[in-house]
Amino acid sequence: MGMLRDSLSPGTWREYGRTEAALVWILGHSYVFWGAIRADVRPSGRQLGFSPECATVRWLGVRGMLWGGVLREVHHFVRLDRPPDVLVLHVGGNDLGKRPFRELVRDVKFDLLRIWELFPGIVTVWSDIVPRKVWRGARSVESLNKARIKVNRAVGRFMARNGGVVVRHEVLEKGEGAFWRADGVHLNAVGTDLWALGIQSGVEIALRVWRDAQG
Repeated sequence: MGMLRDSLSPGTWREYGRTEAALVWILGHSYVFWGAIRADVRPSGRQLGFSPECATVRWLGVRGMLWGGVLREVHHFVRLDRPPDVLVLHVGGNDLGKRPFRELVRDVKFDLLRIWELFPGIVTVWSDIVPRKVWRGARSVESLNKARIKVNRAVGRFMARNGGVVVRHEVLEKGEGAFWRADGVHLNAVGTDLWALGIQSGVEIALRVWRDAQG
């Protein structure tokens, strides 16, 4: 955490001629909802350790959210505030098992292109869909986890080609350990903390990318 504060200190920020804090949105389903509540117990709260002079972090968790709601929610929150400089997306897990993964990948790419067109200069962060012990409505947990990996791989490559940032959640990716609640879907406190650390790292990288683009 100390390195984070040093790399994004107000003094460094001013070197880039930036006086207004960057606006960061973390948008997604229940992981974001519960992540925000869990963040409240940390010393820096929902800021994830980022100085208020450097970034304002907003958690926009919509429980049960599907990918189809992303553009709608983006437009909704833009009307309430302004377009974000960094947009973190943790969405898509609830779509798996409800429709073919190739269809999900297609829609993710299409909507990302739309977001980049509407908001030039925005830096997007794709937070990988993490494993689940239980996929609601799924006949096979194994097949859904394989589809999840394919979605992450396809979207990750697309993001890399277009200047985006990808968060891998490597510890959770193994699908091992006591990181899930009894329902096998949601993360427990430890799992949520690990997930949030990945989000924090992704935001730090995205802020560097965004900051460098300011010239």
